[in-house]
Amino acid sequence: MNKELFSLLQPEEEKHLRSYIPSPFIVAGLPARDVKNLPFQRKYNDITLTLNGLNHVPYGRYGRLLLTILTTHAVLSKNSGEETAKIEYKSLSNLLKELQLPRSRGKDIREQLEYFSKAAFLFEETKSIKTKNQVFKDLFSELEFRELQEEVKATKVSTGMIPFMSEFQCIDVQSENAKNTAAISIRLSAEFTRYSREHSVPIDYTVYKEITSAIGKDLYSWLMYRCNSLCDKQEIFIPQEALIEQFMPVEEGSARNQEWRNYDYIKERIKEIKLKYCPELNVSFADYGIKLRKSNLPNLKSQYYVLVTSNL
Repeated sequence: MNKELFSLLQPEEEKHLRSYIPSPFIVAGLPARDVKNLPFQRKYNDITLTLNGLNHVPYGRYGRLLLTILTTHAVLSKNSGEETAKIEYKSLSNLLKELQLPRSRGKDIREQLEYFSKAAFLFEETKSIKTKNQVFKDLFSELEFRELQEEVKATKVSTGMIPFMSEFQCIDVQSENAKNTAAISIRLSAEFTRYSREHSVPIDYTVYKEITSAIGKDLYSWLMYRCNSLCDKQEIFIPQEALIEQFMPVEEGSARNQEWRNYDYIKERIKEIKLKYCPELNVSFADYGIKLRKSNLPNLKSQYYVLVTSNL
């Protein structure tokens, strides 16, 4: 990694670190727990995210931390002239240092790396618009075109299978009393590298890491994205049904009050984010939902942020 690309602009104790997440994972996150029945699928409005792998897919808070690290390396390699990004660590300890995790989390991170190496996601987006039939005149025969009304509804479906990695190598050194991961080499797939470079959202990694709940991490990145995208004085209402469907959908056969339990959990995580991590967040609770307004959030491109990979 080119350590000279970014310099530390603040003392160690004051700086915040910036990282990136692919935009689909802002609205449809990784599973919160290990998934027994694959593929894992999450739908929200016109977006469908399908995650598949060999027996397992990445999940939980450590899967989320790794996803943002992998994405950040892809973004960082944008000017390298290479279609793919290669990431190398002399040891698992170096990766844990980048993630800002203790050595005791090594087994969890190694496990999630294995899952990423054998997983891919299918991102599908459906968009519909009403337009004049003349737009599609060249696509139909004369007879077919005459049968169209003057105004038509056109639906575009965009999809693609994106593996996270194209290569993954890990060297383990085993002695009589211990087993250590001595070297890790990752080559991100060309599809994931390209997608990350073109469709990623910056987040405050320093805060993201401190949020212990997987759902809390998803809510934080989504709230930062939504509140930053609002215009001044604009207010939007998000009904509780939409919040449940996006972050904690209820499985068939669940208890009748499960939706209420899930919504209570979501509300507690939002309160925690505002009180503990982001007091600037302009969110309020209403009957059966929440209200979001433009928030005076920190500028992630300011001098107070450096990329999470820059101090290694």
